[in-house]
Amino acid sequence: MVGQNAVADFDPQRLRAAREAAGLNQRELAERIGVPASAVTKWEGGFRSPYASNLGALAAGLGIAPTDLTSVSGGGTRTLSQLRIDAGLTQRAAATRAGLVRSRYSAIERGEIATIAEEVVEAIASALDVSPAEVRTAHSASRSLHLERR
Repeated sequence: MVGQNAVADFDPQRLRAAREAAGLNQRELAERIGVPASAVTKWEGGFRSPYASNLGALAAGLGIAPTDLTSVSGGGTRTLSQLRIDAGLTQRAAATRAGLVRSRYSAIERGEIATIAEEVVEAIASALDVSPAEVRTAHSASRSLHLERR
């Protein structure tokens, strides 16, 4: 089940594999990141998906990148959503950091907006702690996915 703020492309199998590779049981991982053990159980079982902030904590606790726990990790061009997840931010937090209204940020992230002003690119880059070039490339990837879905 994925709630409004949950990471939609979270991969429970990758979490389990990473936890086991780190030599941790579910309780130990939960203690390490400050959540109940039942949360880790639900995430690994595919019953719930973590929020971006929890995904960031999971990744940090396991010594991996947040997108290593998603089905879209690895090579290829990253989308704006993936950059945000890597930063461990919700859309609301990213929008606030960038000085944007969340609905506008969300539309940009989904690729619904074809072009974005340079000052917006720079604000998003600063919010996500990446370069403006990375934001432009990620926006292009997001835009392409949006157009494919139409």
